[in-house]
Amino acid sequence: MNSLFTSYILSHYFTDLESTYQKCGWNVQILTKSAVSTKEGIATFYSDNDLENLEWGGSIIGKLLNVPKIKYQTFFIFESFTDPHVEEQEEVKSPESVNLVHLSKFIQDIISSRKLPQLDPQVYGPPQVLMKLDIEGSEVEVIPDLILSESLQSIDVMMIEYHKPPYSVDLKRRKLSRVVQILLKSYVKFLALSEPPHTLTNLEFDDESYALSNFSLPQC
Repeated sequence: MNSLFTSYILSHYFTDLESTYQKCGWNVQILTKSAVSTKEGIATFYSDNDLENLEWGGSIIGKLLNVPKIKYQTFFIFESFTDPHVEEQEEVKSPESVNLVHLSKFIQDIISSRKLPQLDPQVYGPPQVLMKLDIEGSEVEVIPDLILSESLQSIDVMMIEYHKPPYSVDLKRRKLSRVVQILLKSYVKFLALSEPPHTLTNLEFDDESYALSNFSLPQC
């Protein structure tokens, strides 16, 4: 089962994508209006106002500073529709509520217990679980929770971007992010020496190659 946690602005697209994949017989679940966390509940999502890049810097860790304002035009129609008065205005997008998904619990309940199809390992190789964490600062809490819950034993490849946002209110995250980075590297070595050993490939790599691509939905 593939699960993606997506921002508000992509919700309609991903709802259509999930429906299309399921019609094709693919076991896909996409959670929209959600954010990964160390608990379940509701959180406030703060936009970075970068709508051209689909708000990819939005976060739940706290209100952001020095974010650009969104520019938009307002048309004031008076007596004649042929001569509207146009004013350009700016505003900061209001925070919105999102559902919190306890990531370690999700991995244990869904990923670890999933039923695998009977495929020839000589042809397809062993099953692999890839997890990409690009969660705008929340890795400071989420990664220690993944370690303590032993959920990472169910992950084979982990791509992660560490965030040290200069515009975050919580400046402690600069140091905490580095500590978590060292902690995870040590834990990967620990897993490799454990009994039974587990290989977790940890890639500190952020790939946005297809972030703004517009692919056609598959036809089945």
